[in-house]
Amino acid sequence: MKKSLGIFVVLFVILVFCSVAISGTIGNPNATVQNKKVVFDFDTDFTNRDIDVEGASVHEMDSSRFLVKGTYGLETGNIPLNLYARLGMANGEVEDPSGNFDGDYGLTYQLGMKATVYEMTNMQVGVGLQYLSMSSEDSTAGSTAEVDSSEIDLYAGTSYTGLGKVVPYGGLHLSMVDGEFSDSGFSVDFEQDDSIGLFMGADLGLSDQFRGGAEVRLVNETSFSLNLSYLF
Repeated sequence: MKKSLGIFVVLFVILVFCSVAISGTIGNPNATVQNKKVVFDFDTDFTNRDIDVEGASVHEMDSSRFLVKGTYGLETGNIPLNLYARLGMANGEVEDPSGNFDGDYGLTYQLGMKATVYEMTNMQVGVGLQYLSMSSEDSTAGSTAEVDSSEIDLYAGTSYTGLGKVVPYGGLHLSMVDGEFSDSGFSVDFEQDDSIGLFMGADLGLSDQFRGGAEVRLVNETSFSLNLSYLF
């Protein structure tokens, strides 16, 4: 256990120093929840990404999210499959010379699925799809500005199970963001500046029922997330 914990700490430090800011969660790309089992997670993540605003220059958008996730495991033929949903709160912040947007926390939800498509000794390959929707409002001087955003992630990656209780993982993801700023009858659309990115992370088995994890997403965004899982 001490060796596994040491490996996890080293990986965690590497992940923290690889990230400039903090973000959205993919997690292990494989179906880690067994057939007919349920796992609940608490995720906290922080995201910094460049967005293309219609008729304007590239802006930076920051978002903090606090989500509860439920995952159900099943099998389709011989393919392990996980279905999951997240529900919680998120905000949005954008700096602009004409006025900053500093949104409050609003309702956020996410739906997704992932499958393990190939297995070998101590290694698994998985693919997944997830959809996230968030809304955040900024009320100043009697006027209410709002940002609504939806995000679709397609991802593929691998995980390694030969380190005991520590399971590192990583892969590629394609992220498509579609959003809108609105204020007093005026609205403008935005999308993510870059779509293809990397994700990497590690899970640590704390006990038979508890698991912790950390993850970063890089290139198209700069992100960092933490999670704690409980197996029923």
